[in-house]
Amino acid sequence: MIHEFSVQNFKSLENFKIELNKFNLLVGRNATGKTNVIEAFKLFKDISWMHDPFFNPFFKWGGYKNVVWRGKEELPIMFGYKAKVEDYNISYNVHLTGYGGKFEILRKSMSISGVLDVIMEGNSLTIKHHPKFIEEVLDNVKEVLMSFGKKISKDLLLFQEYEILEQKTLRDLSTFGWYVGYSGNFAIVTLHIPTKSGVPIIISPTVEKIRVRHEFDGFKEETHVEPIITYVMPSTSKLIHPIIILRQLNFEEITTPQPVKREIMLAEDGSNLANVLHTIYTDRGKIPRRIERVLRLIFGDVNVRPKITEDGRVFIHVYENSYSLHPKNVSDGFWKVLTILTAIELNPVMILIDELENSLHPEAIEYIVNELKSSNSIVIATTHSPAIVDIVVPEDLILLEKDRDGKTARRRVKDASEVKKWLAEHGITLSEGWLYGEVFQSINYD
Repeated sequence: MIHEFSVQNFKSLENFKIELNKFNLLVGRNATGKTNVIEAFKLFKDISWMHDPFFNPFFKWGGYKNVVWRGKEELPIMFGYKAKVEDYNISYNVHLTGYGGKFEILRKSMSISGVLDVIMEGNSLTIKHHPKFIEEVLDNVKEVLMSFGKKISKDLLLFQEYEILEQKTLRDLSTFGWYVGYSGNFAIVTLHIPTKSGVPIIISPTVEKIRVRHEFDGFKEETHVEPIITYVMPSTSKLIHPIIILRQLNFEEITTPQPVKREIMLAEDGSNLANVLHTIYTDRGKIPRRIERVLRLIFGDVNVRPKITEDGRVFIHVYENSYSLHPKNVSDGFWKVLTILTAIELNPVMILIDELENSLHPEAIEYIVNELKSSNSIVIATTHSPAIVDIVVPEDLILLEKDRDGKTARRRVKDASEVKKWLAEHGITLSEGWLYGEVFQSINYD
């Protein structure tokens, strides 16, 4: 579970760090950087999952100069996160550039606290095991090392540096594959990468993970043992992907029948909602109970079903009091609620929603916030709405501000009980305390 995200030199996020709770509500004036945070996650997700060597994520902004801090093209952009996997603290950083119109990943580094560091830079790969870890486990894995034909001393294991001979790309180590041998609670991992000095060797603790397998009657979970290094390293995608990002929804596309295809990830504008819901319906044989329950709580006696047209397109059929409604006659708020509920059902690592309040009545917002909080996903949402602020608790709020240099800074309540006490003493709501700056001026924050 990711608990910290950091950015350097991306738009107004010159040196920005955000600690993540289960639910995080970004508030602040216009142009303080709320959407920049959402876009930072989007860019990080894109570069963590792309495989096209000609991919350049900066084209949509008109070039790197329009994205990097104050147009300083010589500066790299950095994204990073800290996460907890089993009992291990994981940190990951990637430095990238678009200088001269060329997108390039300059450096990637990952650390498993107390175990090892892996650094990929240029044409080199460096693996640094922590001395205490090697001291504790070397005797336990010597036999497996020998089975790999490796007579490696403790000193060689502590620091390994490789020059890669046949570089495809260092953007995604999983391209090269993994070979694994096990010894008790530890694994010997070799990367299938041609180098001058042999095959890279990693000693990694093993973790027990849940693997989901698709069967005819649904999904079946089964446990398996996996080296922690192979679990978190390939593209870092198992921690940062999938992320669902919802921005301005395209209600015209949502209500227009779409060619049928299997889709399991929502588009940012929700345009493929019908296909995603159709996939869920086909896999489970029904509309999820959460979706049916919340729709009825908010909109009364309604239900939905994906339908296929005669020419093979899919749309979402809405019934109100058993009366069939044409999709174009259904409110934008209904489609917004359905899109968010569908996102929750996909069970992503994170759900990010820009301007959560758009198209929604405060009562609907309250139901949606409760469902987001009870989901398995970390949620980050932006808002300008006092109604949403009054629904959440003080520790959910993150206030974004810009300093005189145009940098986005963040404040977060340090002691929620102190805030609640202060609000009660002054007889004001949380939104009033936020709007007039009292909460963040009169109490402690980090």
